[in-house]
Order: sequence, then structure tokens, then C-alpha cells
Amino acid sequence: MSKLDALTSIIGIILVLSITIISLTTDIFIGPFIFLLVLVPFGLLILRGGFKIIKEVLADIIFGIVDTGFMTAFAVLGSIWGVLGAVVGAGVGDAITDAIAGFFEGAISEKLREHGIEEARTPMKASLGKMIGCLLGAAITITIAQSFAVI
Repeated sequence: MSKLDALTSIIGIILVLSITIISLTTDIFIGPFIFLLVLVPFGLLILRGGFKIIKEVLADIIFGIVDTGFMTAFAVLGSIWGVLGAVVGAGVGDAITDAIAGFFEGAISEKLREHGIEEARTPMKASLGKMIGCLLGAAITITIAQSFAVI
């Protein structure tokens, strides 16, 4: 892994974490705000590889949407039993959704290769691609949960 790839991923992680912590100190409707956070890893990928790189990380994005979308739903469901329930829901939910999302990721990877799209994994692509998907999955689930006043 190149130093620039590592630095790009680290910048994405620090920016998303910092912006999230700051946003939680406000009273904003956090679900839709998370959609905006997608611009951080998306922008970094575009800067590093142009728009074609998005096709290359599509499997990672789909994995993240399925994985974190459902894992967040498990956490919301677990919150019925308090903080411990939310933590257990997130932990067990993550294990289950990793398995489910892996099927989608593998299927998408095969389709991309069939269409001549090279989706060779690099640490930066996998890192930022999964971050995009995870943020999208969380944003969808949290927005729905907030809209129905579940959280």
C-alpha cells in the first residue's frame, strides 16, 4: 500500500469521525446529515481516481449498504432493551449482516468482472468504498427510524 493511499484513507476516517462527533452535539436530524458525510469518502476517491473508480468499488459500496443498514436496524431493535440491548443488537446484527452482505459483495464482484470492470481490491479502495456504503446504509436506517420516532 502506498503512503498516499494510507493517508487518503486516514484523512477520510478522521474527517467523518470528527464531523460526526461535532454533529452529535447539535439538534440536527442526524439521519439525512449522514447522507452528506458520504461526500467525504466519495470525494477522496474521485480525487484519487476519477469517476471510474466508483465502478471499481461498487461491490464494497453494496456490502456497506446491506451490512450497516441492517446492523443499524438490529441496534435500533435491540435498544428496546436499553443500551445493552442496542450493543448486543449491533454486535450480533453485524455478524449476521456481514454474512448476508458478503453474498451481495461476491455476486456484484462476479458481475463486474463479467463486464470487464477491474475491481481489484486495494486498501484505500476497500476502505473508502465500504465507508461510502456503510454511511449510506446507516443514513437510510436512521432516517427511517427518526421519521417514525423510534429513536
